[in-house]
Amino acid sequence: MPFVAFPVPWNPIYPAILALFLGAVAAILCRPDLKRKSWIGGVLFLGYYAIFLAGLEWSAPGYIERVWNLDALSGIVISFMPIEELLFAIAFGMCWSGVYEHFTWRRVE
Repeated sequence: MPFVAFPVPWNPIYPAILALFLGAVAAILCRPDLKRKSWIGGVLFLGYYAIFLAGLEWSAPGYIERVWNLDALSGIVISFMPIEELLFAIAFGMCWSGVYEHFTWRRVE
């Protein structure tokens, strides 16, 4: 199915970001009460992930540059973090908060 949904040979991070954002949009369309929670979930996970990346860079300087295949990415870097990592983090947080709410069926009043 990924070949049908994403026929262009992209780096896997790009369709993953797109799929997670689309999942968040679908959750919000299904349950509009999740719009605020989705954004909060996205921003919180982005914060946690940025702290994780900062800790990784602090504990092993240059690790991200040595291990990540930065040539395969867009080249846009915020501080030392590739923009793709940050977009993935916010998309994952937004999508996951909707998935969690759907499985537990909790509703914000």
